[in-house]
Amino acid sequence: MQAAEEYAQCRLMLIDKRRIGSAKTQFKQNRLLNKQPWLKIDYHAYSLNNVTQTLSVPFESFPMKKALTAGLLSAFVAPGSGHFYLQHKRSALVFFVLAILSLGLLLQQVMQVAQLISLDIQTGVLPLDMGMIAAEVTKQTTATIRDGADKLMYGFILCWLIALLDSVRLGLKQDKQDAVTAPHNA
Repeated sequence: MQAAEEYAQCRLMLIDKRRIGSAKTQFKQNRLLNKQPWLKIDYHAYSLNNVTQTLSVPFESFPMKKALTAGLLSAFVAPGSGHFYLQHKRSALVFFVLAILSLGLLLQQVMQVAQLISLDIQTGVLPLDMGMIAAEVTKQTTATIRDGADKLMYGFILCWLIALLDSVRLGLKQDKQDAVTAPHNA
């Protein structure tokens, strides 16, 4: 258990005895191939209708596909991060810069609206009434959206979606190449 503590373990619940036997055999074969003597089979019996046993295996024996990893990175981190993971650095830079530019321009327009409203408050044109200020914010926001801020927002979302779909496409392509070259390397 000394080296096994360093690795995350994934537990598979196996109810059918046939599946338990085949999983034990496959696990032992993988252990011999990987030459990892620290791996042990960890069984826990629970009383259900059938006997349930648990087989402990290291988390690394279930690798995540590149397409899924790249898609998650592009979806939740930033546009282009999936491309960066897949070693497509130019594409990553293009998507990241496009997203930052559209987001920066959108924030610039929001700041202009905020400055106009604060100037109106400072000069006394707009009274210090929350209802009046909220109405002015709504009026200025709709005017800004009409003037083109919605295009910037849609551009940002479109850039993010294209980066996501393209990183998944490239990941699937690399997964296919890895599947073809894996039998030759074994």
